[in-house]
Amino acid sequence: MNPQNTISELQYPIGKFQPRDAYTIEQTQQSIENLEKLPALFIHISDQIKNKLDQTYREGGWNALQVINHLVDVYLNAYLRTKWLLSEKNATLKPYDQEAFALMDNGLYNDDVDTTLQLVKLLIERFIKLLQSLPEERFNESIYHPEYNITYSLHRLVAMYDWHGYHHLAHLQIIKNKN
Repeated sequence: MNPQNTISELQYPIGKFQPRDAYTIEQTQQSIENLEKLPALFIHISDQIKNKLDQTYREGGWNALQVINHLVDVYLNAYLRTKWLLSEKNATLKPYDQEAFALMDNGLYNDDVDTTLQLVKLLIERFIKLLQSLPEERFNESIYHPEYNITYSLHRLVAMYDWHGYHHLAHLQIIKNKN
């Protein structure tokens, strides 16, 4: 790890999520393909850092175990938010306190990383199957985020979860590269 990295570079090693004004179905399909690759990448890097689960990617950041356990929360919410978007008129996304979730005992002490990653793999597979079952026009449907007062299309939601996975993969890579 480069000691010259700033807190922001460590917090957002692949940069902050930059939503587009509009998305094409091809861009969304690429995000879905990227999501498909994530479970194997998470499993691979987690195998390499099993002796570093208590290390953080930056001062004040989560440790590897918290990041890995957070992935369940991320992709469970991705799946449920998509189901709400597709099934409810004027759907509203349910925000959650990610920090509070990460500080719960099952986030801090559940070091059964293999089981956690299997759950992440299954959640992502289920999410992808749902997305792949949709006709193109459904990706234009949207959900309201009350915390940010923004309405997201499914295109944007998929892009965000694509980015989010690689964002945390980069955090784990930082931990792997620490001495």
